Amino acid sequence: FAFAHYALGHATPLLAATVTVSSLGLVRDARPRRVLETVIGMIIGILIAYLRRHAPDSDRLCIVHADPGPGNYMYVGSTITAVVDWEFTHLGDEYDDWAYLIYMRGRRVRSPEEWIARIREVVGVEIDPERLRYWRAVKHLMGVAIDQTATRLYAERVETAPNLLAIGTAIHLSALQMLYKAVLAG
Repeated sequence: FAFAHYALGHATPLLAATVTVSSLGLVRDARPRRVLETVIGMIIGILIAYLRRHAPDSDRLCIVHADPGPGNYMYVGSTITAVVDWEFTHLGDEYDDWAYLIYMRGRRVRSPEEWIARIREVVGVEIDPERLRYWRAVKHLMGVAIDQTATRLYAERVETAPNLLAIGTAIHLSALQMLYKAVLAG
């Protein structure tokens, strides 16, 4: 973890500048981007190994929406009348949805502590902090994988939309830091 700590804790501006300059094609030499991809790949590998070793037991399977959040509920007044956007639905651990709601989709609406209290109050579920921490890291890992795809699509000129460059640089490095913090800092 010392390597991951240094790379994510101290070198973020350099990493962002390197990937941005390379992805924009401002240098003909692709080696900086390849080195960066290798370093990021090593960090991700370390974090995946950690997550595999520390995966909590799931006591039951449930239907996981996989994209829960305020934008995917339809309301009449204050009553939820429908849940939409089911394309990522699968069987899995309920904490997959809790973590996504608390740390990703719902973070602009409530703090994690407020979400946990609201879930306890409305649903009657007492959230296990360690299990939630694990699934938070998994959700950030999924975000990192999506960001890496955006970077590659932009760098290889498969898709040149500017938002892919933004996703693949600053957002990607931020997601890596959130993943790292979720694993180590909780």
